[in-house]
Amino acid sequence: MKANGAAGGARAVKKEIREIIRYLQKEGWTLRQGGKHYVLTKGDKVLTLPKTPGDHRSMKNVYADLRRAGIQWPPEGKKPSGRKR
Repeated sequence: MKANGAAGGARAVKKEIREIIRYLQKEGWTLRQGGKHYVLTKGDKVLTLPKTPGDHRSMKNVYADLRRAGIQWPPEGKKPSGRKR
């Protein structure tokens, strides 16, 4: 039973990563796919996002990286998708 819940959680995380990438591309970031990470660049800023977040800290690290880059997530007026705070 626990495995199904974990798989569902992984899908939600991957969905949120895709949403973040779509949003950043609309904001002018350029996407490049590395081996295990997505690499987004805009000017001298570089963000790396995991393709398959592996542990419970992965998304917290992503949110912290976004915050450090000056990006508010979720954007104003958008509800977070499947993420618990």
